[in-house]
Amino acid sequence: MTSKEPTFWSTIALYCRELAPISGPLLDSIGRSAAAIDRAMSQSGLGNSAMALERRPLPPESDETEWP
Repeated sequence: MTSKEPTFWSTIALYCRELAPISGPLLDSIGRSAAAIDRAMSQSGLGNSAMALERRPLPPESDETEWP
């Protein structure tokens, strides 16, 4: 017996179909922006030194550990 109510998977499929026309151009824009930032940083001489400053460990998911 099949139900006419949407299931989890049919809802996911519908969401993906609606999101597909948006996600491709969005990811492309993000990629182009990242490439432009990389180019600007390398041209300005900030390249690796600026990236090294930004590489910090992510805070743990647990609230029990305090981070500075």
